[in-house]
Amino acid sequence: METISLVQKEAKTLKFTVKDASGTVVNCSSATCSLYCKTNMSDSTYVFSKTDVDFNKSQASSGIIKVGLTTSNLNFVGKKYLLLMLSFSATNVDKTYFEIILTNSAE
Repeated sequence: METISLVQKEAKTLKFTVKDASGTVVNCSSATCSLYCKTNMSDSTYVFSKTDVDFNKSQASSGIIKVGLTTSNLNFVGKKYLLLMLSFSATNVDKTYFEIILTNSAE
């Protein structure tokens, strides 16, 4: 699991390059993207979530998707988990977890 370190209350755009097991970029143009932030990986409730309309998919054919996180999304300190889901069809859904760690803001 990869770790993403950010500063509390600082808006940030996350950029993901999606690749298959062989390292080849995946065309995500047709994918429906979702991002969920959880306190624990087993939680069914979310700290925040992002839906497909929140993603910038202008480079999706090259495997690159971006999603903006607002200051209110990042209004916590400590560790949470991000679940990135890419749905290519009802039976083809890829899921990847990331650890997100926020440190105190400079305020």
